[in-house]
Amino acid sequence: MRRYKSLSFFCGDNLIFAGIQFLFWAGFGTLFVFITGYMESLHFGSVRIGVVRAVGAVGGIIGSMFWGAIADKRGKIGTITLAILIGGIVTALPFSVAGGRLLPFILIFFMALFLLFPIITLLDSWITQVAHLNPVVSYGITRAIGSLGFACAVTFAGGGFDRYGIDKIFLVYAAIFTLLIPLIALQTRRTQHRLAGVKKPATAPGRTVTADQSGSPLLNQPLRSFFSICTVMLVCFSAAVTFLPLLASAVGGSHRDVGLAFSVMAISEVPVMMCSAVLLRRFRDTRIIFLSCLFFAFRVASHLLAYTPTLLIAVQPLQAGCFGLFIPAAVSLCNRISRRSNRVRSLALLNIIIFGISSTISGLIGGWFIALFGIRGMYAIISIIVLIPVFLYWRLFIAGHHPARRRLSKKQLSY
Repeated sequence: MRRYKSLSFFCGDNLIFAGIQFLFWAGFGTLFVFITGYMESLHFGSVRIGVVRAVGAVGGIIGSMFWGAIADKRGKIGTITLAILIGGIVTALPFSVAGGRLLPFILIFFMALFLLFPIITLLDSWITQVAHLNPVVSYGITRAIGSLGFACAVTFAGGGFDRYGIDKIFLVYAAIFTLLIPLIALQTRRTQHRLAGVKKPATAPGRTVTADQSGSPLLNQPLRSFFSICTVMLVCFSAAVTFLPLLASAVGGSHRDVGLAFSVMAISEVPVMMCSAVLLRRFRDTRIIFLSCLFFAFRVASHLLAYTPTLLIAVQPLQAGCFGLFIPAAVSLCNRISRRSNRVRSLALLNIIIFGISSTISGLIGGWFIALFGIRGMYAIISIIVLIPVFLYWRLFIAGHHPARRRLSKKQLSY
């Protein structure tokens, strides 16, 4: 089986999912990375930028729980993904009309993330669903292709925006997302065909739930501890990434430098994510997550050393040990200790913490810190705070006897 999987990555499901991940993260990355620079061009201050990103993140949080609940209830992940993607494309039109008016801009950005942000969770759940039906499907490799798409988009977009104007951001992300429509429609049809030939099992084959199944998976002990620690850690990390364009501007960088920094950041994740299945077979997901916590702490603090655009770009490969390790291991952990009937919502909450709650809090607090202490003062403060969740994770999941420490079996491993 191992030889079969290694030789058969180029099957239809993997190729289509890889294409979907590539295009989605290319479009989402264009919006996520350059929206701060666009707001800066509209003369929004750091506090206004923080408020806009925070409100947008709230839209992503609400959207993830809303669409995740529908996906858990109806099970038509592909159809739901296609519908909200089309809605997200439509939101590109009003941005140019809003201009520098704060309230319309906030409302449009809220709606854009309400529709686009949940696609991250839906893709994670969709790929793991198909992986149960087709063992050749690899979450780690397809997600790595997504990071590659992110890197390619921000690299070329940065130079393009310097030349043609950053106001073209909405046209670019809408065009990229439009290319996604036929791929998602095709994979939806393939998935429905596979599911039609399979009887729905009462429980997942070989899956042992270590969490308490008597209550909501969002309230059981392992997930509650894990999500709480991750929230604090990722707030610090999100602040470092959200205000990276402002740091680049402070050290004399351009939009091209910002795009290159995010490109290096994303490319560094690719080789680690491609090895995620091997790593998860050899090591516990909890230990892999702890290693990523150490990288997160070092990565946040490394920005204090960036006094030139070149140095700012040079510290970005540390991302390999951050999200490159964290995302596959965290998906593994959530998939392992959550109830099957609520798995989409568990993954939704994970993505809400990674991209939603962390962005909301970091946008508000980070903007306030910058207003009070300056951009470097903000980085100094979050470099200290991030050490707290790293210690707590080590105390609970590594040094302690936490129920989530049980190793994932080969039958449970589906990426």
